[in-house]
Formats: sequence, C-alpha cells, structure tokens
Amino acid sequence: KFNSTDGLALGNDVRISGVKVGTVTSLTVDQKDYRALVKMVVLPELKLPVDTAVAVVSGGLLGGKYIALIPGKGKRSNRHGLQLWNTRDVEPVETTVGKEIFGLGEGPNL
Repeated sequence: KFNSTDGLALGNDVRISGVKVGTVTSLTVDQKDYRALVKMVVLPELKLPVDTAVAVVSGGLLGGKYIALIPGKGKRSNRHGLQLWNTRDVEPVETTVGKEIFGLGEGPNL
C-alpha cells in the first residue's frame, strides 16, 4: 500500500536495479484506509525475499513512473501472490527539483 501512486499507470514497468522484471497490472484504493493498492506481475522465475522493499520511482523529469523493487535479505519466497508490505513513498521529482532551484528547506532564501 502506498500513500500516493501519482503518475503510475497500468502497464508501467516493475524494475530491479533498472532492469524490467514485471508490469503493473492493477491500481485500486483500499476501502479500509484509503491507501493505494498496486498489483503487479513479475517474472515467474524471480524468487523475491519476503522483506523486499517497493517504491514508486520517477524516470526523470520527462520519464514516466515505475515500481522499483529493492530485494531484502530475508527468506526467499516462491509463493504466487506474495504480498510485499515494505513500501516506501518517494518524494516527487518535481518537488526535489523545486527544492534545488529555490533552495527550499535549507534555511532563509536570500
């Protein structure tokens, strides 16, 4: 679950270390806590550790969003339908660029 998946769309890539290993197949809202649920399909031979982190990442100023998987060190799972709970919300690149350009968050702007 994510607080925001802004810019993510069906069919976007799922990547590990920049390499495409899957595709986003569903974007919905959890009716209990109103957070975004993302479903994806990854290569069947890929055995992800259960503590794999998941983040929505921007491909740059003009690039689209994708899901980045950051494999953990835990036990590998070969279970179909593995749920990954270690999600990370990433600051939008536009916000990061704005902070760099205008020096926001770094003391007084003179």
